[in-house]
Amino acid sequence: MIYVNGLYRSGSTVIYNIVRQLIVEGLVKDNVVKHHEHWLGIPIFHSDLNIYSYRDIRNCTASFMRKRGWTEHNFQHPSIRTKTAKEFMCFLVRTDRAVKNRVEKEHLSIYELRYEEDIINIELGIKKILSSLNLLLPKDVVDILIECHNIHAVKKFVDTLTVREDRRTHFHPNHISLDKTDYKNWLSEESWNDPDILSWLEERGYD
Repeated sequence: MIYVNGLYRSGSTVIYNIVRQLIVEGLVKDNVVKHHEHWLGIPIFHSDLNIYSYRDIRNCTASFMRKRGWTEHNFQHPSIRTKTAKEFMCFLVRTDRAVKNRVEKEHLSIYELRYEEDIINIELGIKKILSSLNLLLPKDVVDILIECHNIHAVKKFVDTLTVREDRRTHFHPNHISLDKTDYKNWLSEESWNDPDILSWLEERGYD
């Protein structure tokens, strides 16, 4: 089994669809499922592969705000039920640390992809995914994957959606924006000026 797990708005849906295409084309024999925090509560075996994505949690939060039209104080996620952007960021910190703790405690196989490096530059992300799967594909096949899963191709697909969620791909309407979502345009400094948030940012190498 292949588990694609990631922080919200960190590229996990893109990763899921890359792996799904490899499975559909018979290049990978496993099944793939996508999770967020629910990954922490499901049985994982040492034979399973886990691919995990993360992102600056301020931009994760700002991206959600852009997608849903929320403000810092009406940040209502249906499963998390947070009330503010700060509470949502603290939730993301707890989730990311819990993933790390589970991996270390259970000695699980996990491959991390950083949104700012591996999703923005999808060519690099695809190469890392293929490496995690021990796949060495011809350049023309890799080029097809890049063509299918770059941000412009995904945005074009998302713009065709008329349902709340496409069950095949897990994409939503308004899922993708071609404009850079910068937390400085969405969040006040007060919203992320929290000891846990600041320490996480330092741990993960964010300024």
